[in-house]
Amino acid sequence: MTTATAPSFLSSLLALLPRRALAARTTPHSDIAPTRLLPGQARTLHAGQGMRLQVLGGRLWLTQPGASQDVFLTAGDALELTQDWVVIEADAMPDAPRQLAHAEYLLRSLG
Repeated sequence: MTTATAPSFLSSLLALLPRRALAARTTPHSDIAPTRLLPGQARTLHAGQGMRLQVLGGRLWLTQPGASQDVFLTAGDALELTQDWVVIEADAMPDAPRQLAHAEYLLRSLG
């Protein structure tokens, strides 16, 4: 690839990213959009710099390195994370209405 085509290639790649992912990088902390996970969907968080996880809806299953037990968080719960390789997964709530079959959370820097 030549340097003349690199900007257009980069633009093409950026166009493929979800708009929410781009917005999260450029939005001030007070306006961060919530993230939604479908049941069984998981994310690995690198929170070594310190992050606050706030659950807005549904239920999250959280696994932290070195912790003796996993944690389940529901709407209204918040937790400060200070280590890398924290795994969160949307946990299916068996009695939840279909519109609540996902988990939604905010992740903010503690710094």
